[in-house]
Amino acid sequence: MVLNIQPKLRYSLSYLKSNVDWNKIVCSIPTYLYLQKKRFDDNQYEKTFTSFYQLNLGKNNNAFKKKYFLLLKETSKKEIVNFEKVIQSLSKINSKSQLSFSSKLVATIDNKKCVIDSRILHLLSISRYYIKDITRRKQRDTEIYIAINKFLNAFAKQKEGKELIKIFDNKTKIIKDASKISAVKKLDFIFWQTRLSKI
Repeated sequence: MVLNIQPKLRYSLSYLKSNVDWNKIVCSIPTYLYLQKKRFDDNQYEKTFTSFYQLNLGKNNNAFKKKYFLLLKETSKKEIVNFEKVIQSLSKINSKSQLSFSSKLVATIDNKKCVIDSRILHLLSISRYYIKDITRRKQRDTEIYIAINKFLNAFAKQKEGKELIKIFDNKTKIIKDASKISAVKKLDFIFWQTRLSKI
């Protein structure tokens, strides 16, 4: 299944500049940098990760959570992380296509990859419609993931993207190591903390 997924910003640059919650971004960066250090031996790591990435696992999903963090730890040992393999591995746990959970795992290992959730899909005008067949659903979600990362990498090099990244750098310069955050992740932060007019 090959889809023609074309991410497109739903809002103008002026809207984005006026509706980003910079305070939340500044406050969340230290936690993000902590998670990127992959301190799996730290008892607080899983709790912090779950809260930061809003992993709504529910009370009865302890088994999934345990396997999720085990997969994160094992995948972090590899030089290259493959999104398709991650989404396949998570699907084996609960027979679902975990686009968002997979993207969060991959982004923790590779800081040049983005996190995808309903807000990002809305902001980039992408509809994640229901597909009954799980195999086709995973293929569709993989294509969405590839398309969004490709879009963000290209956007980071364009005039509007560069302008947003410059604002990010100015707003976060007081934070040690904030400048080391990748361009894609900076845009990811901005999009994640944009107040949406409708979702």
